[in-house]
Amino acid sequence: MTRARKLVGQIQQPGAAPANAEFYVHSLQRPAELIQTFADQDATPSVLTTADNVLFRTGNTLATTITNFDDGFVGQFIFVIINDNNTTIDFTASNLKGNEATDWSPVTGDFMECAFDGTNWYCIVSNVVSAFPGNIADGTANDNTLRWSGTAWVEETNLKTPGTGGKIQVASDGNTDIENRAVDLTHQDGTRRGWVGYDNDGDLQLVNEVHAAKIFIIGEDATGTQRIILQADPDSETILRADGNVQLECNAGNDRVLHGLANGGTTLYYNDVAKLITTNTGVDITGAITATTNLAISGYLQPNTATDTQLNDITHAINTDAGKVQGAMVYNTTTDNPVYATGNTDGAVWVDGAGTTVNTPV
Repeated sequence: MTRARKLVGQIQQPGAAPANAEFYVHSLQRPAELIQTFADQDATPSVLTTADNVLFRTGNTLATTITNFDDGFVGQFIFVIINDNNTTIDFTASNLKGNEATDWSPVTGDFMECAFDGTNWYCIVSNVVSAFPGNIADGTANDNTLRWSGTAWVEETNLKTPGTGGKIQVASDGNTDIENRAVDLTHQDGTRRGWVGYDNDGDLQLVNEVHAAKIFIIGEDATGTQRIILQADPDSETILRADGNVQLECNAGNDRVLHGLANGGTTLYYNDVAKLITTNTGVDITGAITATTNLAISGYLQPNTATDTQLNDITHAINTDAGKVQGAMVYNTTTDNPVYATGNTDGAVWVDGAGTTVNTPV
């Protein structure tokens, strides 16, 4: 800062009478301490200073929560450097506002800037060390990864073996590139529990090393068919669970394959047309049932019924319905006997159990 001293005297121009004059001499004076250190373990440290500086730093030797700054004046601006790992800034229940109203636990090297309005301090925090977002590519030919160690950037070689990593490379264009790399999945206790990465075939794998090495694979086979595989212990159950309804689709979502209702029925589709629906009493089937062996039915079988007149009418639904196939049985309510279709066409005749023609559609 500068200090000014006033001198009084006279000045005389050539050919003129002396005149009174005042002189100010400025000298540059360095404050004794450019950065003021807060008192140790002070929850409301003072920001009063006579050196006109705005720089402060913490130096707490034990856990300390700062809730306010004492001795501030309206419009005051301060810059606080965190110089310990014991300080917590209370942004939830104090006169300190900022950090999205979430308490902040910085470490050495972090800092914050605050301005005072007479009541509250409004702060911006900058997590230089504690919340650095990750690693970046160094941009060199070998494209190694730079990892922030907390004090400096450390160069690390590319990761090629799944499970040996713990890093994500961020390419120079900002896109995440983890091809042939693996990222460790670490529990909050610091132990590795699994990894995610690409195998040599380019398939993405998510591995849980704790529970029977479950593997979730997304990729394609040699024919180009996309596949999703859940690999688990063969002696255990594999469960795909949803908290609501479930729908399985194909053809870019244009064709439903399966739709399951929570606490309700399940519908199977063919070409997005419902063919089988489960109900609380059984199943509803649309279309014919083809069996390659005997069809065993426990319970009452309700066949189609028709009269003699209807069976002989080629325009009646019993003959023109798409469900008329060779061997189809219809109960003739006129004769109280079953009859069987001899073919799939509308004009195919109906025969009795002995093979004698009993009805001819015309």
